[in-house]
Amino acid sequence: MAAHVKVAAMSDEDFIVSQAKTARNIDAYMARAWLITGKTLYPESFALQFEAYNIEKSFSNTRLAALHLERLLHNFVQESQLWDEVAHITDSLQDVTNDEQSRFYHSVFQMLSKQVQYKLLLTAAEKSTSTVTYARLMLLFMHFFPSGVSDYGIKFLESLLSAEKQAKFATPLNCYRKLLVCDAFPLVLKNHIVQIQEKLLYRLVQKNIEFCLAYVTQQPSGGGSGSVPGQNGLTASSYKRQNCIEGLPLKDSYVSKPWESLFTVLELAAVKANWKLRDVFSSGMSKESLWQQVLVMSHEGGSEHAAGRETSRQKELLYITTVFFFHCLYQYTAYVFPRLFENIVGGPNFPGVLVEGFQQESLENQEPHIKKKKLAVSQHGDPVVTIGETSKNATNAVMSFTTAVKCWELLHGNEYLQKDFTRICQIWKADDWHWLQTFQVELLMYEGMFEEGLKKLQQDEKITGNVRFNLQRASCYYMLGNYVQCFDCLVGILTTLVNSTEERQGQSDETEKSTNLLYQPEPQRHLHLLIANKENVIEYCILLILTCMKKKMFSSSPANETLLGNALVFSQYNWPREEETFRFILKAVMKKESFRYKLFFDYIINIDILEEFMYIWKHHSNVALDLLPVGAAEIATKRTMTRGVKQNVSEDFKQAMERQVARCGENIQKLLLDFSLTKIEDFKSGFV
Repeated sequence: MAAHVKVAAMSDEDFIVSQAKTARNIDAYMARAWLITGKTLYPESFALQFEAYNIEKSFSNTRLAALHLERLLHNFVQESQLWDEVAHITDSLQDVTNDEQSRFYHSVFQMLSKQVQYKLLLTAAEKSTSTVTYARLMLLFMHFFPSGVSDYGIKFLESLLSAEKQAKFATPLNCYRKLLVCDAFPLVLKNHIVQIQEKLLYRLVQKNIEFCLAYVTQQPSGGGSGSVPGQNGLTASSYKRQNCIEGLPLKDSYVSKPWESLFTVLELAAVKANWKLRDVFSSGMSKESLWQQVLVMSHEGGSEHAAGRETSRQKELLYITTVFFFHCLYQYTAYVFPRLFENIVGGPNFPGVLVEGFQQESLENQEPHIKKKKLAVSQHGDPVVTIGETSKNATNAVMSFTTAVKCWELLHGNEYLQKDFTRICQIWKADDWHWLQTFQVELLMYEGMFEEGLKKLQQDEKITGNVRFNLQRASCYYMLGNYVQCFDCLVGILTTLVNSTEERQGQSDETEKSTNLLYQPEPQRHLHLLIANKENVIEYCILLILTCMKKKMFSSSPANETLLGNALVFSQYNWPREEETFRFILKAVMKKESFRYKLFFDYIINIDILEEFMYIWKHHSNVALDLLPVGAAEIATKRTMTRGVKQNVSEDFKQAMERQVARCGENIQKLLLDFSLTKIEDFKSGFV
């Protein structure tokens, strides 16, 4: 009875649909017969037409399903149920899983006429309420119908720009920007018919560069904004980078080759803008060759600017140099901070830090020359940059740094370029990029602007007190001749390292090679990219302490005995490289005919030095040596350390020398660390 009531309540159309559905599982021909009858009686019924489609769909009959779908799209374009089904079709066209259902929908789409396909995709895009969905459907539409790019491409780009602006994302790593720069803009650029207004073209180029930089410099998970993994300067981060694009799932956030994608876009944009250097990034050109091309272009652009014309050549110079600069800086920074951005295969296991190298000076005929350092900076051109590593990545890192410096100087050496580059950096909020601030410190050091470098270091509170910070401060103080402040920085570093738990390795051939690279023939100034493991940093600190003492000795006439004694202690390191320094000290002692240094028997263990002083004691009675520590001197009251005066004094000196000879096998580095950390006031008094 209830079934009769339910049937009676149905309309004729619904009754026919229900009968067709029931027959679907029993007899396909019966089901089709019901629907043929219904469509004849009710040709305007959406329910009947849609059920006819569903029956063919259930039988996986793509040809008839496509035929019914075409009729539905022609006659019932306003039906929401139809567009729900269309959504399944468009999803299948973007689906990479290739399951059975996706293959069916894809086949149905292929069976549709080109005109219906065009209408289906375009209408589906226009009906979408989500901008992301709209963008994906428009991309799909333009993929199947490239001719549609000329009609809808510019409007599509502008809609994505507008959507991003209204969404007010805090970062360029958002869904609209990714769709714009990775998909939409390249697609439009590849269309030779579409003309893009110059202002819009350059705006989109800037958006591309900004997105690429933001993507490749994402901080590792666990590292705060602007932070640098390994804050003590000695440990590379082991964090994994999360490729996060706001508004997109993680699987859609990955960009396989961001730099290559940017270079491709730049090349396509260059064609639209009629640039001269269209393929400089994709041609495999070396950095030096590319720089020469940029240099030639800068001369051409400079003459045009002098004539008061802002031309496309100047725009070309701006964007080519900007991308070149950031790409070089990225490669350098990625090497200096391993795994800060992404792991560089073959890179060092420790961060690198740019420090001042040393000039290998001849000690003959040394005269006071307080002004020498400033002259060396200003009169001998750009400094050379060395590195202890010999790998291809290490060489590329040095080349990347020096090229980035050249690009930076070009971008700030031209009024037009500086104005536009500064404006772009302000839009990008580049002042918040810690890696760029780090480069600016090293740039100031490279250019010999040490006081400005110190101020820049002090402004960065994130690194204050760490090893990297103190190494670069020490370099600046050293070049300014402020040796006491330099020593304070070095003591801070050594204190940190001595108390750290990192295991030190013995000195290897590579370490010795690195030491040799710290010295360059005078007068060429140089910087050294120090791989900041514990061994290298301790070695650098010791050599810098010694160098400070040598500089002071050479600029003082005569040098005080404490300074000579301290330099004597440190000249034992890396012997016999510093034998010439030792000879200089001996010459000063012989000239003065006296030498008082109470720490001699605590820290002098080098056999060559001990033999020389023993020889002076035996054969130069005119030279007064007061070397025994205070305790030993008190035992022999009124004792003076000259040969032939009081037998017990001679015996004490001889025994002390014998004890020192027995210590010759001690670790000199450990000895110098003890001196540096326990005799701070003795060191400082040498500079008074």
